[in-house]
Amino acid sequence: MTKDFLERRTLPIPLTEEQIEAYRARNAEIDILQQEAAERLDRAKAAHKADTEPLKAEKKVKLAALRSGTEYREVECWENVNEEEGTLEYLDAEGVLIYSRKLTPTERIQYKIQFQRDSQFR
Repeated sequence: MTKDFLERRTLPIPLTEEQIEAYRARNAEIDILQQEAAERLDRAKAAHKADTEPLKAEKKVKLAALRSGTEYREVECWENVNEEEGTLEYLDAEGVLIYSRKLTPTERIQYKIQFQRDSQFR
């Protein structure tokens, strides 16, 4: 081939000392830029987590309430031991039942309530 038919090719050309120094300096700059970008990413992740963690916690509580059909709330109430039913009742200021549960064995002993046995065990 002659110089009339020049082609564009990619060939390995040795670097000069100035190019080597320039490449090393640029690589150092790139390392710094990459570190700064990583730090920005970490801050963005931390901000994202700070924004989403309370939402995740709230969603967890709401899903539990939807599954059970109940939610835990602080209410003004008083306790009443229903000896006939063997339950502990929580009533509001007007005496309306808010929540009721069976007495535990310890509570039955504490309030001196007899355990009701089925007739098959008598």
